[in-house]
Amino acid sequence: MLFGRKRIFRYMTAGLALVFVLSQPLHIFAAYKDVPSSYWAYGSITKITNMGLMAGNASGYYKPDDLMDKFETSKILAAAAGYTYTNATAPQKAYFDAAYDKNKTLLAQYNRAYEKWNSTADREIAFLLEKQILTLDDLNGFIVKSSGTEKLRALTREECAKFMVRLIGKEDTAISGQYPYTFKDDAKISLEDKPYVYYLKAQGVVSGDTNGNFNPGGGITRATMAVLLDKTLSLSGAPVPTASTNSGVTKVETISGSIDKLFGSINAVQILSADNQKNIYKVSATANITVDGYLKTFSDLKEGMPTVGIVTNGELTELNAQSAVASPAPTATPNIDNTAYSDTDNPQNTLVGVVKALNATAQTLTLEVRMLSPKGEITVQTNTYTVTANTRILRDDATVPFSDITKDETATVTLAAAGNTAAFIQLEPKERKISDGTLIEKRRLEATGAPVLVIQDIKHKNYEFYVTGDSSIYRKDLKSATWEDLRIGDSIDVYVKFNNIVELNAYGIRSTKDGWIENINISKDSASILLRDTSGAKITYPLILKTVDPYSLRVGSKVRLRLDSQEVESISVIESGTTNYVTGYISSINTSGSVITIRDVSGANNATREARYDINTIIINTKNGNQVNANTLAKDMKIYVVYASTSSALAKTITILD
Repeated sequence: MLFGRKRIFRYMTAGLALVFVLSQPLHIFAAYKDVPSSYWAYGSITKITNMGLMAGNASGYYKPDDLMDKFETSKILAAAAGYTYTNATAPQKAYFDAAYDKNKTLLAQYNRAYEKWNSTADREIAFLLEKQILTLDDLNGFIVKSSGTEKLRALTREECAKFMVRLIGKEDTAISGQYPYTFKDDAKISLEDKPYVYYLKAQGVVSGDTNGNFNPGGGITRATMAVLLDKTLSLSGAPVPTASTNSGVTKVETISGSIDKLFGSINAVQILSADNQKNIYKVSATANITVDGYLKTFSDLKEGMPTVGIVTNGELTELNAQSAVASPAPTATPNIDNTAYSDTDNPQNTLVGVVKALNATAQTLTLEVRMLSPKGEITVQTNTYTVTANTRILRDDATVPFSDITKDETATVTLAAAGNTAAFIQLEPKERKISDGTLIEKRRLEATGAPVLVIQDIKHKNYEFYVTGDSSIYRKDLKSATWEDLRIGDSIDVYVKFNNIVELNAYGIRSTKDGWIENINISKDSASILLRDTSGAKITYPLILKTVDPYSLRVGSKVRLRLDSQEVESISVIESGTTNYVTGYISSINTSGSVITIRDVSGANNATREARYDINTIIINTKNGNQVNANTLAKDMKIYVVYASTSSALAKTITILD
């Protein structure tokens, strides 16, 4: 297996960094209450603790089964790479400070974008970016945001392999290596991470499970992290074995986690993965099911069982479970729940789906249930259920007749103990009214582009409603409006059928706010400013781009904002900031001198100005919000430059506007 070289990174000498770590004062290891000497990772946990790279809590617990997130990982990797908090020499401190100063604007953008961003790790992250143990692409995987809800993303096995290889400066070696083997679940390992995984396998750092799978998406626990770090830092540097062929290996897709729910009525299982993702899989009628290594049937499976499965064409064809749970499953963040089914007394016979057909004569209901594959592909299971006189049907906590059910609405169906008879049906409310709500988010669905409004009621509960072609929207004195005319912070009265908006009335309040511009954030479709008001509070305000030009603003300016609810419709400059800036087009680039010439379009005379850039200049592409290098700059590209000072030609930031 030969991997093409996509890019080459420069590293500080890895040996120097590791020698520095090992020269730190050793921590005296006191036995952790939850890590007995018989524990499988005891040796590595002891060693890594004594090196000062990982530690337990103040109560004496190491918590070996807790999953690692990227922020905790960053602090550990930084310490292993030479970052120190005490007794730093002057050159070391200068290096740490320069790395942070170079990346702090970028990290501030992540801090503003995510409420769960842990800014206490910013200096370590900046250090790792400078050493290229972390890249900008890696930062996008620290937090996942879905439907407005954020959660920390667990460190996966394949990500950990990548970071470990970079830590010891072996990325070039790994990428250029040839490997005579693959794991059974090779197809599930992302292409760009395969070199790191197989390099560490060749060095004996990682290995497969008893079935020959690597489980790349599985989460890394604190115990596993200690073991991998111990083995990686102890590598002998032996050459990577080579081979030119790898024939006859069957590539399959694997899943791992614990059984979260069982659905006997449709022969499906919901798996909770290590990073708290919940997916539902259809179990093949011919699936090989084992519990503790003994051949069993679907009925022998229990919720909470740790399991590893093989998925073929969207169906589970092999499922290996354990009867005893070795340690408690990680607790999901309270405000996150990806389960597709409601909790009932009989979860195996409860399912949620969309009503696709009704037969009043036969008194039957056809329900379409969606199931997700590990790649997010949707498979559909459709079944017909009988409704009898004993079936209880509820909507809005009131009993309703069978005739009240309508096609294409969502229903939760609980089946009787046997057969396809519905014992209980819970219907979604047909209509809902919210008064005195607040608009807190406007966005479009990524898949379809459909407008979505997130509205918070007076009890601080959030609802997602869809704007359709039939939605009537009114705002203030406008006879009619579109969803784009709505403003964050508007007071909302809304009437919906199911989740589709029928009529919405919005009321905004105009106000003014004085303060100083602390930062300007510009992305592809939006812009905002961070304002420090006269009381010292810092608040982010979105700009209405139709009326406010973000490129004419200067950091440090004292301004008066005219707000429409919480969005800025105009800005008056009370006292101009000292920041020097220019908006224009690149007319020439001198790469040897690191100088660009800009045709200024922010003034009236289209004058030409120069900007010099160096390694500390931050260059951001607004198309994707990513930081890029100077090679991205090109002639005739529109840019926005903020200079380091009024007297300097050095660019502090360059924002690419095209």
